[in-house]
Amino acid sequence: MAPSRQLLAAAVAAAVLLSGCGGGGPSAGPSSPTTPSSPTTAVTTAAPTGLDATAWLAGLRVGRPPAIGYVIGHRYHAPDGHIVRVLPDHGTTSIARLGDDFLATSDQYFEGTTAIYRLDRSGRVLASGTVSSPPVLSADGRTLHWLTFTPPETGLERPTRLHRADVTTGGTSWVALHVAPAFLTSVVGVVDGTAVLTTGWGGRTDTWLAPASGAPRRVRSLDGATAVAPSARLVALRTGKDHNALEVVDLASRDPLWHAEGTYPVAFSPSGRRLLAFEGRRLVVLDARTGDLSRVLPRPSYRRGAWLSEQLAWEDERHLLAGVDLPHRTAVVRIDVATGELSTAIDWTPSEGTYGVAFETSR
Repeated sequence: MAPSRQLLAAAVAAAVLLSGCGGGGPSAGPSSPTTPSSPTTAVTTAAPTGLDATAWLAGLRVGRPPAIGYVIGHRYHAPDGHIVRVLPDHGTTSIARLGDDFLATSDQYFEGTTAIYRLDRSGRVLASGTVSSPPVLSADGRTLHWLTFTPPETGLERPTRLHRADVTTGGTSWVALHVAPAFLTSVVGVVDGTAVLTTGWGGRTDTWLAPASGAPRRVRSLDGATAVAPSARLVALRTGKDHNALEVVDLASRDPLWHAEGTYPVAFSPSGRRLLAFEGRRLVVLDARTGDLSRVLPRPSYRRGAWLSEQLAWEDERHLLAGVDLPHRTAVVRIDVATGELSTAIDWTPSEGTYGVAFETSR
């Protein structure tokens, strides 16, 4: 469903640090989704290349405000228009509702780790910890999961903790995890109450399944897990010698459904039917079960690069939200994945010394 926000290489590295086969081998799907069964081309509604971001955004149709919350600068904007000041000393990289409170991760990056804060309804910090990935929601949106640990450089030996919280009440519990030693441990997703965890560093990660009760178990057929579609029960893996290939696996059978070289997964759509991914610098929408290409999405015409994975979020099954940045201000555009049309969702907003936009954690 974020760093010095460079283009694809930096986005890939950041996603790895902040996250996330059975007999028969790859089947049914194409060897690469870059060769769809029928030609698909981008629909570009942006202004001609060469304009700056101000002129580019001004040329777009103005659409409705986002249906999910977001943070720009030090302010969280709820869909109902309510605003809460958050993390005044740091930028926010993710935010999630938890009862009357919030969980927010900050831009205090250090070797793949960052801080997580529990904030009350006024934005006051109630508790904090260290994580290497943002919280994730269950398929029904009722439970929030995140994982905290103590960095080894502290010299302290404390257990890795998997936290589970009721989104409605804010009630939270945790269990201690004893997994193979690794510098980073992340929650990639949660399916039917079972958390999908990864341990490792860089492109190589081991994958574990941690049920609501009982010890986590290593699942080698899911190693390299990067994204999870809980409703569709699919897992996207980074595979290959240089971890530059994408494979989508059925969680129940552990069988790979399709494989594509040079493709990096970003996020499944809420239903799990679509997968947002990068093919080189192209941002594409793929059929999650077959790998067929559904849409090549327009590039932002005000710069030569691609969209940044840290500032992309599914608003609903048909729409993506994407950040647009200038020094000291940020805007958000909406991308219709069926037509490729771009429209403005948020006009220029002061970024208050931070960078970009953080969208609320959603399914």
